[in-house]
Amino acid sequence: SVVMELPYSNINIGKINLLQIIIYYFMVLIFLCIIRPDSHRKIRDKLYRKTGKWLEKKNLYIFIYGVYFTSLACVFLFIYLWNKESKNECVCFLDVGQGDGILIRSESGINIVIDGGSSSEENVGEYVIAPALKYMGMANVDYWFITHADLDHVSGLLYILETGKSSGISIKNIVVSKYIFEDEISGELIELASDNEVDIIYMDAGTSIMGKDFKIKAVFPHEGFVAEDKNQASLVLEYTTNNISMLFTGDIDEKACENVYRQCINNGKYLYDVLKVPHHGSKYSVSTELYSLFFSGYGVISCGENNMYGHPHDETLSALSDN
Repeated sequence: SVVMELPYSNINIGKINLLQIIIYYFMVLIFLCIIRPDSHRKIRDKLYRKTGKWLEKKNLYIFIYGVYFTSLACVFLFIYLWNKESKNECVCFLDVGQGDGILIRSESGINIVIDGGSSSEENVGEYVIAPALKYMGMANVDYWFITHADLDHVSGLLYILETGKSSGISIKNIVVSKYIFEDEISGELIELASDNEVDIIYMDAGTSIMGKDFKIKAVFPHEGFVAEDKNQASLVLEYTTNNISMLFTGDIDEKACENVYRQCINNGKYLYDVLKVPHHGSKYSVSTELYSLFFSGYGVISCGENNMYGHPHDETLSALSDN
């Protein structure tokens, strides 16, 4: 853990491909060859034949290792730039079991997470969310949105905050609703964020976070709406780019769905490409009005296989099919 506190102790370049692995081991093989004493002699003899100069041992070492480490730096720069160039815009729904976990990378490389937890996978942060972020080259998270503070939405984030730098993930900002229900879990989340020097951003309906190629707008809840529980008070987010428009709905119920629909219509938004279906496909969150905003679009339901709640419910699947 002490080593992890050092600068540049953890450098994340994302998934590497076969060619990069071959290049890496080729450089290791070259290093093993040049540290052999007989290799030094052969290199010095060859340089003497080429240049007519006999290098002293010190100068020989400077030459050999200077060339090697310069080449190594060029290789790592090449791999870094190669991976950076290949990181396109993506939205990834993680298999977290009974819960939610969504990774978003904008075209310009802004890293965003929405929720990240599970009630069926005990170590979802350690074995799913953190590895997925590293695999995608998203270990430095710019914005981590929390729709609401249920464990099936935040347990992975709590793990990352509790383990700090040793998780290999750094977070700049955590974004929550201005009207987040205050309870033990939300209190722990905000306290851990403070301990890790992570900024907390509070969003109200109508406020936005923007980059040069994306916009995330809070659609709900708004001032004056009195939520009966923290599911109903879930932060609903609209994500739009030049390529796609999506609506992330947390665990809102039918009443909140109707409110979100009116907010969307009032904002002049009549059509989206993708809906993150509310509350893991619960029948208590069905809204034919809301579904109508996704004509010819897609609905993503995040739930665990054979979960104890029976999600997604038949009523939800039927209503989605009808739309």
